[in-house]
Amino acid sequence: AATDDNTDLDASATAHGLCPKLSGVATDYLDGTGAWSAPAAAAANGVTVTRSTAQSTTSGTQATISWDTEVGDDGGYWVVGSPTVLTVPTGKGGWYVLWGRVAWAAQLGGRRVAYLYVSGAQVAYLSDDSDTGDNIPRQTVSTVWKLAVGDTVTLQVLQNSGLAVNVEANAALSLVRIG
Repeated sequence: AATDDNTDLDASATAHGLCPKLSGVATDYLDGTGAWSAPAAAAANGVTVTRSTAQSTTSGTQATISWDTEVGDDGGYWVVGSPTVLTVPTGKGGWYVLWGRVAWAAQLGGRRVAYLYVSGAQVAYLSDDSDTGDNIPRQTVSTVWKLAVGDTVTLQVLQNSGLAVNVEANAALSLVRIG
C-alpha cells in the first residue's frame, strides 16, 4: 500500500500511535509533545582576563595578580570593581579547568612560584628556580576543580630574590566550565 500524509494514527501525549513524518534534518529529535525539535545549543561558560601592564612584587611576600582586561566573559565571572577575583555566578557551579600564566622580569636568584586559589584555599602551584639560564621564568599553572556558585578564583605569586621583581604584562587567568 502507498503511504500518505494522514496524521490520524500519530502518537500523542494521550494515545499510543505511529511516529509522525520525519523532519528530514539528521540532528532533530522527537520531543515529548510529538514535535520534531533541534537540540539546544550548548551555552559557553568561561572567562579569560589579562593584565596589560607589569605588576611589581616584593621579595618574600605573596601577591595576588590584579586584572585590567577582559578577553572574554561568558557569564559574568569578572567584575571590574573586584579586579583580583573571578567569581562563579548563579547557575554556573560545576567542573572547571582553572589556568593561570605569568612571566617574570629578568632577575637572578631566588625562586618564583605561581599559585591558584579557590575561595582562599590553595589548589595548585608551580615553583621554578630563576637561575635556569634565560633568567625570565615563565610559569603556567592549571588544575581541574569542582567550583560552587560564589566560589572565587585568584592567581597569586611569590618570589624570594631579595629585590622587587615584576610580573610582566600579559599575565592571564582563565576558567572554562567543562561539566
